[in-house]
Order: sequence, then C-alpha cells, then structure tokens
Amino acid sequence: MAFSIEARTPFLDVRLAEYISQLPANARMREGWSKYVLRRAMEGVLPAEVVWRRDKKGFVTPEGRWLHQMLPTLQELFHNSPCLSSWLRLRELQGALEDEQTFENVTTAATLWRIVAAELWLRMIERRENIPVLQS
Repeated sequence: MAFSIEARTPFLDVRLAEYISQLPANARMREGWSKYVLRRAMEGVLPAEVVWRRDKKGFVTPEGRWLHQMLPTLQELFHNSPCLSSWLRLRELQGALEDEQTFENVTTAATLWRIVAAELWLRMIERRENIPVLQS
C-alpha cells in the first residue's frame, strides 16, 4: 500500500490484525456478508446504508482510454516476436488493436492492459531491456 490511493491506516494496527486472524471464519463472513465482524462493530457508528451495502465503491482506472492513446506503441510492441507470443493468438490480438470496441469494453481493455504489462515485464526480465516509459 506504499503507493496506493487508499488510506486504511486504522486497519494497520498489528493487534487488530492478530485479533481478526484468530477469529473463526463465521465472524469474518456470515450469511453472504463479508467483513461481518467489522460491519457489526460499525453498527450505530456509520449509517446502516453504508454498513450493510453490498456494492463495492472502487476507483475505476481508464485503461481503455490509456491504451487507445498508446495505440501506435502497442501495435509496435506486438508486431515483432513479443515475449508472450507462445501464449497469445497474435493475429487476434493485432486485430483487437485495430477494433475501436476493444478500448470501449471495460473488461476487454482491462485484459489487454494486463497483457501489455506482462509483455513489458517479460522484456525487462528475459531480455534485460531497459523499457522506457510508454508515451502516447
């Protein structure tokens, strides 16, 4: 969490972590409710609609927009023998890079983002390349 956008410092107390780790599973999850003991502890402290909500409020990253801005770089990245070529259907990936819907579909864009990250990581590790920061 050193570079996270979240701040959960109240939950970083070692004593709390040790206590929670010793609780039985049904105190942590019960009847489909995760973080059950925390939810019960927060009753009366936070509004019920916050304590008992099921939807997770997360920070959505705009992978599709980022990838679209990097399109020429991505096409080059997956053109000449990418490190992941034995795990990818390269023609399908190259076709996806030409399809606008790839960048508009949240799930597809997130998957492509992971593929790009894995390719860059493998290049750094296997080939010892110095990978520059991708620019649009």
